[in-house]
Amino acid sequence: MTKLGYAAATAAALAVTMLTGCTAQGAAAPASSPTAAKSSPPAVMTVVRALRDIRYATKGVGEDRLRILEDPRAAAEGVAPCTAAGPVLTREIPGAADLARVTGRLEARGWKLDTPLDPQFTSLSFGKWNIMLGAGPIPKESAALAGKNKGAFGIQVSGVCKKPS
Repeated sequence: MTKLGYAAATAAALAVTMLTGCTAQGAAAPASSPTAAKSSPPAVMTVVRALRDIRYATKGVGEDRLRILEDPRAAAEGVAPCTAAGPVLTREIPGAADLARVTGRLEARGWKLDTPLDPQFTSLSFGKWNIMLGAGPIPKESAALAGKNKGAFGIQVSGVCKKPS
């Protein structure tokens, strides 16, 4: 997928999440504590750990929650979730400094930056797991649902699904 395609997908994920509302999968879970950043990276990544890392990385930059769309494919196949997408809403439109802070915190937790920092599309990886970030204004079609928020980070996490043993 091209950089433009990822930016469009990020905006779509943001709009869909805001229009359909949150799901129970970590919808309003608080960010991890700052002391969690000092722990060593996990040997095995899971969607739960990836989302915890994202919540930590966006603390103080956006809302203290990540609105998640559920992974219906994983539920249908009886495997642990391996994808998650959603926005972290921000009072102002996030800029380069906000993106640098978020990616720096993710790198401190073991994620590797795979692309140059770009608000339209930035990618990080941890083994077979990927985080794709986009930062920008709230789409016009979702502005009424965003409240006082003017911007957001659109986030997509994907990894490997395995059947429970």
